[in-house]
Amino acid sequence: MVENLENKPPENIIDEPLIKVPMDRNYSSADMSRFDSASNVVDQPTVGFFGTVMNLLNSLIGAEILSISRSMRFCGLTVSVGLMTFTAIISYIATILTVKLQSLTRAESLHDLGSKLYGKWCTAVLSILVLLFTYSCCIAYLIIGGNNIQSWFELLDIGYWMKGWRRTVVMFIYSITLPVVLTFPKKVRFLSIFSTFAILSIFLFCLALTYKAFLYFPKNGICPTALTAQMDFHFFNAISVYSLMFALPAICLPLLKPVKPLLQYRYRIVGTSFFVCYIFVIVPGVIGYLMFGAETDEIILDNFSNKDVIIQITRFGFFIVVTTSYPIIALTIGSQLSAIIFKVFDPATLDFKRRSIILLLANLPPVLIAMVLPNIYPVISVGGSLGGCMTNFFFPAIFWIKKSPQKITHWTNILCSLLAFFGLVSAIIATYQGIELAIYPD
Repeated sequence: MVENLENKPPENIIDEPLIKVPMDRNYSSADMSRFDSASNVVDQPTVGFFGTVMNLLNSLIGAEILSISRSMRFCGLTVSVGLMTFTAIISYIATILTVKLQSLTRAESLHDLGSKLYGKWCTAVLSILVLLFTYSCCIAYLIIGGNNIQSWFELLDIGYWMKGWRRTVVMFIYSITLPVVLTFPKKVRFLSIFSTFAILSIFLFCLALTYKAFLYFPKNGICPTALTAQMDFHFFNAISVYSLMFALPAICLPLLKPVKPLLQYRYRIVGTSFFVCYIFVIVPGVIGYLMFGAETDEIILDNFSNKDVIIQITRFGFFIVVTTSYPIIALTIGSQLSAIIFKVFDPATLDFKRRSIILLLANLPPVLIAMVLPNIYPVISVGGSLGGCMTNFFFPAIFWIKKSPQKITHWTNILCSLLAFFGLVSAIIATYQGIELAIYPD
């Protein structure tokens, strides 16, 4: 799908720096500043292959990995694995389209790409989708944090404090004293130390479930309620969750900015990230579903005993991850709100009154919803349909059609049209089903 965008061979564009700066001459500071602002090549730190893959993985894989096993209840094992593989492949194709378009337009982000190709209306739509997506992430993080607290309360025989109105009080106290407080500092760079910890926690989660599988299957075999295949209208729910796991088109451009401007090199980084993410997702997802079948909980850790030491260590790791990830996502929400309301892209530069308004608007909806909604799956489903289906499939496809010099009837544009249609339909149906699950969780 990436062969005929231009008449010239694409390699001539991407195998050289965007602007060559002869380094055997002496330049004035004004000259160097001009070169730097024009190309961002001079004096720009370069992130290597491994570092970029880790950054992409940290952005791709989050606490929603805990719900992958639950998603397999809709379609059964084989269909779920097929859907996950299909979603990963077309998300990879959409990411390649996005990276290729960036090399042609010099866009800084998906928003910038939309602005360059379609204008301000596209940026406005993307901003709304990003807000809905990031709000859903923050809600999911708070619910997972509360779920871990419930597990610890049950160990102390005070689990009733996570029932009814008491849960509302506990969720409010937890949210205000930990995640929300971490959004108050103007600089959150200190949270970057938890990025590596997040990947480590996910790796330990995969090891924990693999270890449990070695102990469980020889004695008990596969759960008899685990379905081999089932296809119905609810498979869109599964697609939305898998799209959220592979939502790389929306986040890849800023993370690839400090990488060498060679397309083939960037393609290898993207491919490696997708492959590792796929393994991290599918292995524990399949294990969890085969162990518990129709009884798989929304958060797979809930299927294990609260007295299981390995599971409690895993819970503690994810508690740290979601608590420290919340303020980072909330910072994105604050930036979007600040740009919309005050036309300022960095909320840290606002005065106390206006910044307080942004903090309130960024934190109040997630806290209120997490206080009354104990189920994570509807939140992930809605977030995946908006943040995954739209930014994974719809927008990269229409961006490619807009930039392509070929006729609309060309096979590449026809495939992109089908991809955009698939993304739009999936988003609409999955959003409806996510809301339905929130109202009728059973």
